[in-house]
Amino acid sequence: MGLLAFYMRRRSALRTGLKLIAAIVSLEMLIMIAIEMSGLQHDSLWVGVGDALLLGILSSVLIYFWVVKPLKAAAQQAQLFNGVVNNLSVGVVVTEALPGKGNEPDEQRIIAVNPAFTHITGYAAEEAIGQHPRLLQDENADQEALDKTRRAIRENRSVNVLQRNRRKDGTLFWNNLHLSPLLNHKGETVQWIGLVEDVTEQKTLEERAAHLAQAVQQADEAMCMFSPDGRLLAMNPAYCRNVQCTEEELVGQSMWQYWDSEGKATAEAMAAVREHKSWNGKHLRRRSDGSCYDALTSISPVQVKHGDVYFSALHRDISDITEIEAQLMQAQKMEAVGTLAGGIAHDFNNLLAGILGNLYLVQRDMQDHPQALKRLRRVEKQGYQAADVIRQLLTFAHAGVMKKKTFDIRPFFKEMIKFARPGIPENIDVVTEITEEQMLVSGDPGRMQQAVLNLITNARHAIEQRLAKQQQSGIAENNGRITLRVGMVCGKEKSCRGECYLRGQVANIPEACVCIEIEDNGIGMDEEIVKRIFEPYFTTKEVGRGTGLGLPMVKGCVEMQGGCINVESTPGKGSSFRIWLPLIAETAQTVASHETHDELVRGNGELILIADDNAEARQTLKDMLEQSGFEVIVAEDGEEARQMFFAFNKRLNAVFLDIVMPRCNGTVVAQEISEARPDMPLALMTGYDIEDTLSNKEFIAQGKIDVLNKPWKLMQINHVLQKVVQQKKISQQVAETEIHPPT
Repeated sequence: MGLLAFYMRRRSALRTGLKLIAAIVSLEMLIMIAIEMSGLQHDSLWVGVGDALLLGILSSVLIYFWVVKPLKAAAQQAQLFNGVVNNLSVGVVVTEALPGKGNEPDEQRIIAVNPAFTHITGYAAEEAIGQHPRLLQDENADQEALDKTRRAIRENRSVNVLQRNRRKDGTLFWNNLHLSPLLNHKGETVQWIGLVEDVTEQKTLEERAAHLAQAVQQADEAMCMFSPDGRLLAMNPAYCRNVQCTEEELVGQSMWQYWDSEGKATAEAMAAVREHKSWNGKHLRRRSDGSCYDALTSISPVQVKHGDVYFSALHRDISDITEIEAQLMQAQKMEAVGTLAGGIAHDFNNLLAGILGNLYLVQRDMQDHPQALKRLRRVEKQGYQAADVIRQLLTFAHAGVMKKKTFDIRPFFKEMIKFARPGIPENIDVVTEITEEQMLVSGDPGRMQQAVLNLITNARHAIEQRLAKQQQSGIAENNGRITLRVGMVCGKEKSCRGECYLRGQVANIPEACVCIEIEDNGIGMDEEIVKRIFEPYFTTKEVGRGTGLGLPMVKGCVEMQGGCINVESTPGKGSSFRIWLPLIAETAQTVASHETHDELVRGNGELILIADDNAEARQTLKDMLEQSGFEVIVAEDGEEARQMFFAFNKRLNAVFLDIVMPRCNGTVVAQEISEARPDMPLALMTGYDIEDTLSNKEFIAQGKIDVLNKPWKLMQINHVLQKVVQQKKISQQVAETEIHPPT
């Protein structure tokens, strides 16, 4: 085996040596033949010298052409090859193939490496030579790449794989390996040459590009590439979804056909593209079905090779944002309306206070004229109705804080229907079924009114949709009908319809509850819509008619008052909304105590201070109290009221203060008076309901101070005057006891 190996490694040199020996022998034979033919003596000295000299010259020529010259050329080639290999930026590794065992690949040992190999891997030539190439292998190497390499080695063929290898210092690098066998004349592999190319940077860039491409493909924002003439070149799935076309349908089409052709933004964007400039802005886009949506788009020029320019466009569907902006704008409008309504209410209610106060005084003077008195009472009633309209405007304009109070829902509902009926078309009948029993609930009447009116408005819209659909189809129209039902049901009995809705939805099942039902014969809803009907911003109405906030507000209002709401609907037949509110245990006498009075409480010279910056309201209340037997002093602002209080402190029996006054606010004066005279009956007056503002005043929250809303109702004033009269009686009884003590 040793001789065979030696032969295999030196066979080319041996063949050249044998060839040279054969040539020299042949030359010697030719020389001897020539001497023999020339007749020269073989044993002559000069013949022998000539023979040797001629043989030497010819042998030297053969050796030069067959040995020296090829070796010199080989040395030059070797020098050139070594120069090339040593100066390559790609690592070169040469391994010697030795027979392996069984079907395993030949065992390889490194026999040569170039400097680039050392630079890439960190292994010097003396460290690498004799080692197996697996010294570069990472423990987490790609198994598929390893298997591919092993198969190529077994099959004696070239292979190109991308492997993750590890350098001497432990850092990883991506190796683009080209492995090729060196074959002998029999086709046997004697060596393997590997080209080690460090493509880590390229691989990193490819991964970044792949991640970026993946991000573009999966982005919610629509992206596209287009040429200067607007032809679409590429786009992501979001773009296809937005315009509702496939990529195959879009490529080559004009991007501008999905822009609003009449929009100013479209003209600006096209001009920017013609000038190879960037553009961004809001505009209207079209889908393939003709529908439109608001979009925010950014266009940028992209410089590519050879000076060519393309454009990238990124746009987002901002329909939801536009809708929210519209809702915010609407909320700001309502806030402005609320501010305006508050100012109007303050001035208007001051006027009504003067008007109604004077009407009260005139009625007292007209007791002997029943017809005139009757008309005056009608005017008074209309004045209070005007005040109710102002309060209703404030309810719509301000969400406010829940102001709970006990009220009978029966008269409340009747008055609300009167308010709502003018807004319902004449071709829609309104049917009411209200139980004539007293039904006391605890809640915010304003919020409750807003909730029910919202349901009535929805019922009207549903009926109008059905009638319009029937008209388009040529079907005979039936009048619309809205039915309003209010009645009591028992919350504890299993047969109660309210029981199945209240149980599990409210903390305590009430003994009884009120069921408010708003039923219509409108267009109706299917099950899917019914499931989502109370979701914020969900609406089935056309743009501009619904915000999707009405029913969620209704549900929230009902739940805040301890109740629940349910809806049943059938497409084409109509809908029914039912609200259950818990009844409270309160006697009818409690309600009766809140009824109005025809006369003010009579006084007996008690001194009362009135402070109001509105001269008419101030004078009217002064006249009313004086005609009822009270002595009155007045102040035009808060500072004057403070001075008069301390001047008449001991004599004063009550104080009426307007809240908004010059120089000093009424609440500030009220707090000082309350601290100086805790027992003093005190009333704050306001042109509109600002109890939310007053609720953070501790001395008011204790309930010792009355808040009177203008225009005043006699029962409100009487509540304060009764305290005045009662305190005077107590004071007189105490004084008499001190003068005439019991024996």
